[in-house]
Amino acid sequence: MLSAQTMGDAQNDEVWSPMTPSLRQISLPEDLCSAADELYGKRFPSLEKLIVFLLEEVTRRDTVTLDQEERRIIEERLKALGYI
Repeated sequence: MLSAQTMGDAQNDEVWSPMTPSLRQISLPEDLCSAADELYGKRFPSLEKLIVFLLEEVTRRDTVTLDQEERRIIEERLKALGYI
């Protein structure tokens, strides 16, 4: 089950590395948290770990590079087909 932690608990959690200079506190809709708990509660022991994982994935630089490369390929295909 995903559960919220206090900021003090989160600082002692293994997800938060000593390199993390500070933490932010955020508010999320309860229904969104409940849906995340149902979908991912067995894979992530806490909501914080799930959110950290998701943010790390969407902010990875190689993901941005891949998106740019995919866009270039799509544009080339559309040009070849005469759409642009």
